[in-house]
Amino acid sequence: MKGSVFIAVTVDGYIATPDGSVDFLDDFQDDEESGAAFRDFMTSVDAIVMGRNTFDKVVSFGEEMYPYGKTPLVVWTRTPDAVKVPGYCKDVVLCSSKTPTELMDDLKAQGRTHVYVDGGATVQSFLRTGMIQDMIITRVPVLLGEGIPLFGKLDYAVKLMHIKTQAFQSGMVTTHYHLKKLL
Repeated sequence: MKGSVFIAVTVDGYIATPDGSVDFLDDFQDDEESGAAFRDFMTSVDAIVMGRNTFDKVVSFGEEMYPYGKTPLVVWTRTPDAVKVPGYCKDVVLCSSKTPTELMDDLKAQGRTHVYVDGGATVQSFLRTGMIQDMIITRVPVLLGEGIPLFGKLDYAVKLMHIKTQAFQSGMVTTHYHLKKLL
């Protein structure tokens, strides 16, 4: 079972503004190269785990912009019953408050082999518990100065092995890392 992150981050390390907005990405929506990289990544994914705030943001864009199709998605939240799941994705979305380890074990028992983990706090929690093996991070040429950071406090250092880096005409740079070991 592999857990992977594929996420955009500003050059100064933020995935969203303090209020959760990702409007700074709007200027890069037409970057076909980076869009193709995400679509390629998604072809290898057979389940998604994302945090409640990230899920709420994704579904706020509407059905036409929902990027996950029929891929099973778990909203990871302390309050599963409070999540409002739109009709267009009700068949593939479930909500859970299990620990990262329990959740990944459940997905593995269902035959899942590659889980896409998304959302700031979710990525941080899954990273701390060793549930992330690969990270694909796209640096967006924007400085926010403040916001929601991709990484938070870790109890240990994590050594990363560089797999590849790809620069796009838009100025975005995507780097793929494999988590080599916990130090």
